[in-house]
Amino acid sequence: MNNWAVSEVKFFRESRGVVTHGFNVERPKEGEEISSDFFVVSGWIVGKTSQAVEVNVLLSDEVLAVALINISRPDVEKFYPVDETKPYGFKLEIPVVSLQGASELNLIAKLADGTQVPLANICFDKQVENRTEEEEGSKQVDSLSNQGGDYTSFINRLKAKFSR
Repeated sequence: MNNWAVSEVKFFRESRGVVTHGFNVERPKEGEEISSDFFVVSGWIVGKTSQAVEVNVLLSDEVLAVALINISRPDVEKFYPVDETKPYGFKLEIPVVSLQGASELNLIAKLADGTQVPLANICFDKQVENRTEEEEGSKQVDSLSNQGGDYTSFINRLKAKFSR
């Protein structure tokens, strides 16, 4: 069965405190398996210099989806008191088919003043018969590297590049 798994969610922590009071991507979570036709991207952001209005989901520098900041989040308002109550949350469903074999999505918030704020990168692994494609590729590389020669050093460099 071909499923996807979230291998890592990398936050841009440097975006906190400068142009935002704070933000979080609550879904998808690291380790989450995606076996349905859609997966959820959700979270919140509180702008510091200007109110956040949307979150863009990018795939290979192309906008795949846009989530409006339109969900009330009283829990967030408690920790980040501001002058007015505003919506800080976002949520959208993305079709899995739109990943098209990609391994990473980028989330970038847009503030009302036009400022763009990088939030996170979400990394995916495609699951194949309870093993990731990366594990399958590693098995193939191991068998090829036993053949020797310059080819082996090339394969070892590739293994080093893709191992985490």
